[in-house]
Amino acid sequence: DDQFEKELLGYGWLVASILIILFASFETLTGQWFIIWLTSKFTKNILIIVLSSATVFSLLHIIPMIIVSVFPIGVILAWAFIIKRKISRWSAFWITTGIHVFHNLIVEFMVFLSIS
Repeated sequence: DDQFEKELLGYGWLVASILIILFASFETLTGQWFIIWLTSKFTKNILIIVLSSATVFSLLHIIPMIIVSVFPIGVILAWAFIIKRKISRWSAFWITTGIHVFHNLIVEFMVFLSIS
């Protein structure tokens, strides 16, 4: 269901882009930074940490079909965060948020093309 994306585009590209950045930032804080930090307290197994992060990230999207479809990008975002946090947590946050924003803008553009 792409109803949310269609409604987002109804606000115009500038507002939609700002909201995409805000949503991606929040999801990076909750789905990657916090969950990776928390899971790392219990295990050092990277696979478990990545899968935990991707699962929580997916569940943040609420709609069952979207939950399933965003799991792969959740894995990529968790992996990127883990790799970049070796440099710094803020570097990890901004790189992961940037990847997420880029992904969401592509999705929005595809929805835009489908309704045009």
